[in-house]
Amino acid sequence: MKLLIIIRNDLLMTTEEIAVQVSRASILAYRYTTKEIATKWFNEGQDMIIIKSLNEKQLNQMGKIAFKNDLNVWNHIDYSIPEKCPGTLTCMAIGPDENSIIDKAIIEMRLKKIE
Repeated sequence: MKLLIIIRNDLLMTTEEIAVQVSRASILAYRYTTKEIATKWFNEGQDMIIIKSLNEKQLNQMGKIAFKNDLNVWNHIDYSIPEKCPGTLTCMAIGPDENSIIDKAIIEMRLKKIE
């Protein structure tokens, strides 16, 4: 089991800001997935992969690929980084789900020419 987080690279967030966004997105995914999946992911060590998207358009396209692969997609909209424009979609959590399903979606995302 693993969770995929995609963070927007165009927002030029600091390392600390990225850590906060990833943390919040992972909490969303854990909180709103099924109890069975959440428990399994938690008990297996909460594996996580973090990748970047170029911008919001690419992030949304990656989310569509994940959704097409029957994965849960959780958008994280942040209201706490005023210099980054409050209400901005900063990242997306996908899963958690079985490694093979997440990996398949990542491969498909990388094969598509998303800009």
